Amino acid sequence: YPKPLFGPEEWSLANWLAKRYLSTPVQALKMMLPPAASSSDRLFSPPHRRLVAAVSFGDVDPNFSCRAPKQYQALKTALSIAEPMTRQELAARAEVSPSTLDSLVGKGYLKWIAAEGIDEQFAVLGPKTDPPELTSEQAVAMQAIEESLSTPQAETFLLRGVTGSGKTELYIRAIQRVLADGGGAILLVPEISLTPQMIRMVGERLGTDELVVLHSSLTARQRNRGWKRLYDGDARVVLGARSAVFAPCKNVSLIIIDEEHETSYKQDQVPRYHAREVALKRAQQQGATVVMGSATPSVESYYWGEQNHYRRLYLPLRVNQRPLPRIQLIDMREERKQGNRSIFSRRLFAAVRERLDANEQVVLFLNHRGYSAFLICADCGLTLRCPDCNVTYTYHWKNTLRCHYCDRKMRPPDRCPSCDGVELYRRGLGTQKVEAAVYRAFPGARVARMDTDSVRGRLSRESIYASFSRGEIDVLVGTQMIAKGWDVPGVTLVGVIDADTALHFPDFRSAERTFQMVTQVAGRAGRGPIKGEVLAQTRHPEHPALSYAAEDDLPTFYQQELKEREALGYPPFRHLIRIIIRGDPEPLVRVWADDLMHRLRLLGDDIAFLGPAPAPLTRLRGQFRWHLYMKTPVLAKTLEGINEALSTVSVGAQDPQIAIDVDPIQML
Repeated sequence: YPKPLFGPEEWSLANWLAKRYLSTPVQALKMMLPPAASSSDRLFSPPHRRLVAAVSFGDVDPNFSCRAPKQYQALKTALSIAEPMTRQELAARAEVSPSTLDSLVGKGYLKWIAAEGIDEQFAVLGPKTDPPELTSEQAVAMQAIEESLSTPQAETFLLRGVTGSGKTELYIRAIQRVLADGGGAILLVPEISLTPQMIRMVGERLGTDELVVLHSSLTARQRNRGWKRLYDGDARVVLGARSAVFAPCKNVSLIIIDEEHETSYKQDQVPRYHAREVALKRAQQQGATVVMGSATPSVESYYWGEQNHYRRLYLPLRVNQRPLPRIQLIDMREERKQGNRSIFSRRLFAAVRERLDANEQVVLFLNHRGYSAFLICADCGLTLRCPDCNVTYTYHWKNTLRCHYCDRKMRPPDRCPSCDGVELYRRGLGTQKVEAAVYRAFPGARVARMDTDSVRGRLSRESIYASFSRGEIDVLVGTQMIAKGWDVPGVTLVGVIDADTALHFPDFRSAERTFQMVTQVAGRAGRGPIKGEVLAQTRHPEHPALSYAAEDDLPTFYQQELKEREALGYPPFRHLIRIIIRGDPEPLVRVWADDLMHRLRLLGDDIAFLGPAPAPLTRLRGQFRWHLYMKTPVLAKTLEGINEALSTVSVGAQDPQIAIDVDPIQML
């Protein structure tokens, strides 16, 4: 290909990525290429050819239909469709063989044209829309962003806006400003399930000529095509999930990170990068503006905003002066004392009934898929666990036990494998069980479920969202896939079935994630003309993460979190490095963990250590896992020391493997 794949900026970013996340430059460079980049012939091959009629009906010999009826039939089909089609598509539509089309090409009746085809992702678009009038708060924020875009210096904004306050409108206007100035823009969203809505909102305002969509649910051909459009400068705006931060967008002037607090921006494979950090580095290289938006920013971003590393913008009100829904906490301990052992509290049951009778829509949220959390023996208390991962199986409909880590499946046994007992009970909640309970409790209601078990592929996600938006679904049951970004005016009630799901995880961020989860899912209610209501069921209504969420008091909760983290030496006050040693048998893994800890302790007294100890998921996919943590005030120096320490370790094929996660998000 006449142009190099990488320029100075890409090489610089790759070298930084390799050092920052302890990978190799080659691994870093691979992040900047589409799937087919291993073959330059595939990546830079000419666009796919399509057939189109080369003549009109008036140019066709009147006797042609008699001499060659099949060819005439194919030509007639091509003329009636009047749009380019592939050889296979046209042959199937005309009900002829592909060789018949080849004959028509030879006679000049059909011709080949280079065509990329229509991107079916843009099928969600309606007519082009006009911009709404900005609120006074939006106008102030927009002015600050435009001032930053007019200068060549890098600047970062933390845009905190309550759910429904119009953050997306500011994103679109900022992109329009960048395009008018001849620059490029990157818009990141945390979940693939959010892309149809964002495509619609951005595409209907900007059009599709400049827009490329990139995420993992696309085919390799679609991703290659989008990458090449950006690389060639045919498009200047990319919308996608975390890997889109590496897209070859030209003259990047703006990078937007929507829902910047989301954990999905962290890659869990080498290089284990965080898209937010990559965006900030890329913006620094190119003098670009970064806008990070969220109703519930990460504690780290909130802190750096307080320290004036980020410029803070705030949208305290919803557009059209619509009130935020009030979160009511329901103590399920009291429900149980009063004899209610069902999934629904009496208040939530009555509220769902009331909303359905009024032809309004309901969202029921539970961040645990499956039917039941586990299967337990009534006699000995044994819970059935995956032998490869040492985690409890989740019970699913159709009488299946499934491990959500390695996807091992089995039929539930008739007897307990430990005591031979015959009473095996399902315990715990999953979205399938909630869905079944809704069907029983509210017969006639149109119910749908959205989680990774029910959603297979992009079209399924889009069809559920479209049906819900059209009012064809009364009650939507789902996991975190529906907790953010969804803007459905018909939703007037959100029920959080169990707000405690994340509270007791072995993770210092568990309270933060609970606060964010409840606040975000509450934001799905009341986006239309009818005031919304949120009912959150919990056994710990006194917990600060829940009580402050109910009071809509983010500053007080975050200040409390920051005090605890400073006392314990957690981010943002220190960098955290997690090292996982995995292998088999477990005694060997432990020896390696102890030896590695001994080597790392020589790096300095200013580094605090935790472990080594068995990881919360002690066994995963057949391997035992131990881990240790390092808390360091100076990241670069510590990473250099880790590299030196590991350079003296020779790891054979049968030895435990070492994985390093810099600033980890998941602690399991």
